[in-house]
Formats: sequence, C-alpha cells, structure tokens
Amino acid sequence: MRICSFSPDFLKVDMSIVRGINHDSKKRSVVLGIVKICREAGIQVIAEGIETKEELATLIDLDVDYGQGYFIARPNGKFQDLSVGVEVMIRQLCQRNQSPLPLLPGVEAVGLICKSKDTVTPDTKALSVYEEMKHNPSITEMCVTDDEGNVYGILTRNYLLGCFGGQYGYELNSRRNVSELLTREYMTVDSGITVDEVANMAMNRDFSSVYDAVIVTEQGKYLGVVTVKDLLLAAINMREKRASDASPLTGLPGNNTIQLMIDAVIRESEPYAIIYLDLDNFKAYNDAYGFPNGDAMLKTLAQAMTQCCSEKDFMGHIGGDDFVIITRHRDIESIQQLCDSIINTFFNLIQPLYSSLDWERGYIVSKDRNGFTDNFPITTLSMAVVTNKDKAFSESSALSKAIAEVKKQCKQQRGNVVLIV
Repeated sequence: MRICSFSPDFLKVDMSIVRGINHDSKKRSVVLGIVKICREAGIQVIAEGIETKEELATLIDLDVDYGQGYFIARPNGKFQDLSVGVEVMIRQLCQRNQSPLPLLPGVEAVGLICKSKDTVTPDTKALSVYEEMKHNPSITEMCVTDDEGNVYGILTRNYLLGCFGGQYGYELNSRRNVSELLTREYMTVDSGITVDEVANMAMNRDFSSVYDAVIVTEQGKYLGVVTVKDLLLAAINMREKRASDASPLTGLPGNNTIQLMIDAVIRESEPYAIIYLDLDNFKAYNDAYGFPNGDAMLKTLAQAMTQCCSEKDFMGHIGGDDFVIITRHRDIESIQQLCDSIINTFFNLIQPLYSSLDWERGYIVSKDRNGFTDNFPITTLSMAVVTNKDKAFSESSALSKAIAEVKKQCKQQRGNVVLIV
C-alpha cells in the first residue's frame, strides 16, 4: 500500500532478505514478487548487503536492477569505479542469463561472422602491444582476456597510439601494464545475438566509440571480434536475401525460408508449435468478388497475424491462401489464445471486403468447383496446430504428414476451427 501511495522511483530490498538468498527459496520468492510489482509500477529495485558472488548471481537471475554491498565495493564518500574483476564478473553473469531467441533462417548470429584474433593478458606490458601495433598497421585492436577467456576490455589502435603520443606519453606509459590503460568504453555481445541487433546497438554508441570493434563472447568467454564494417555488410546482405524470398503480396517470408525455419526448430529440444492456416470458402469469394478483392483478403489475414503474433513468432506465406506460424508458446492454453485472437481479429477486419447484403445475411452466392451455384458462408479460418509436446519430429517430412492429417480433420468441420495435437 505504501508503494502505491508514495510511488517512489527506487525501492531498496533490505539486507536481511538479501543475505543467503541463494540458499533460501522463500527469500527468492519475496524478491521475485517485489521485482514483478515494481516492473509494473515503473520502480527500479536496489538490493543491499550483497556479500558473496552467489548472492549477486541470484539477484541478477531475479532481474534486480541495482546492488550494493561489500562484495561489490566498500563504502566511499565519492563515486568510484568498480574493480575490473567485479565488473567482468557482472558482465559474465548478465550474459549467462541471456537466452537468445532461435534465429530465423537467413538471419545470422554475430558469432558466425566474428573473427578470432590474438589476445593479451591484463599483466602484459603496454609497450609490447604498442610496438606490435606500430609495426603492423593491420592490427586495429587488441582484446584483453585472462587465461580462461574472461574479457577485461579492448585496446583500439587509435587509443593506444594516442596514449604513447605527445610529449610525455611514451615515458608515462612504457612501463605500465595493459590493465592500467584499459577504458570502460567497450561493447561485448553474446554470439547468439543477431547481426541486425548488434549493428543497431553498435551504431547507438557514443560518437567517440561508434566505429570500434565489438567483442563477441560465447557463454561469457571470449570468442572473437567483429568490425562495424563487417556488421553493416552482413546486415545488408541478409536483408537482400530475405527480400528476395518474401511473398510480393503479403511481404511475409516464402517457402524457402519457411522450410529452413521448420528444419531449424525440429533439430532443437525447445517447445514449439507449428500453426498451419488456410481460408475456408476462399475460392468462392475469389470467384464472386474478383482477384483484387481476393488479394485484399490474403493481405488482411497477414495483417491479423501480424497484429496478434509477438516478435518472437515466425510468420510465413506458403502461397495462395496457405499461411504458417511457428511459435514458442509452451502450453496449449497460450496456443489456443493466439489462434482465437487471430480468428477474432481477422473477422473484424474483413467486413469491409463484403457487400452489406452478403455480410448481413452471412453468406455469398457463388459457384462451387463443379460449376453449380450455391451459398457459401463468410470466410472463416481453419488452423491445424502440431506441437512437439507429446511427440518429437526428427525430420520435416514426418512433421508435414502430421500437419496434413490435422488439416484434413479441420476441413471436415464448418466455421472457424482450431485443432491442436
């Protein structure tokens, strides 16, 4: 109640809750609840009294925003930087808890284009790195890691040459270790993050570092570096590939991408659902209203899918009135809700595509496949859904067969149908 009354910007979790939280499920539940409430209210959470790495890791897992305690730093009247070791540890813990989404076909992970280059340790003499860069213009940066691959930072060519330049630069820095010259202005990303995402993040940096190479890690350990030039070229290349395969009518990915996506998800153990959608009585509508209106109907279905699906869902246009969605929803109820949402949204969007007479009476007059005039209901959706909840598919042909069987059962029923197996 006090949170609602005062509406603070920050809320601090007392050290009595933080101490030993990694061993206490009740304390974890309390903090999880606090974080959830504060997220909804726009309040940031601070945990105090962090004294061990395990407590810090648990609080990061629980998505706490800020922390303080002897493990992070001792009290000080002035603002101070974190020690390099603690900062590296926090970065690693945060990266460990990132779980990159499965990539769409044609969307490359940055780990696939990064290049593994020689690194130096924090206790390496800065002079030796300077001399190497001075005599080898192709070295644009040098990553700093320990023997286990933990990243401490990066020395760019311009920065290091600047350190040794000027009247006193050489004399001041020639005896220093690399760790003494490291700045905090460097960017690390997980190898599973997409090239597009990394390119956007890189270009949003401060102007002074916007063109610096990006360090790529895998499970928190150094993997390689990628230059901004390579990022942008890869992003452009991927967009061109996606555009060439997209449906010219709906803009959704076409058959090649759909097949690659299906092949990708069935190789994984993560839950997935493949939703096959097609329109009921679409041919009759096309014949009665003409192809331009038929195209408008297909675009409307694509619009309904886009409005209801999340960014995590894959949507594709197989061709004609056949569409597909691949979603990572973990339970049948969520899948059903998504399907119902698409059905309701589609129904509300298609009214302008019918004459007032046809819409009010609920059917159109058209010809069937044999050329005989008949009454056909307003277009509805059949949605055949196959999941790997109870059965794993080792190849796409088996999955396609299962979808075809479910689709056949859908078509035997009238109206909007959602059948999940």
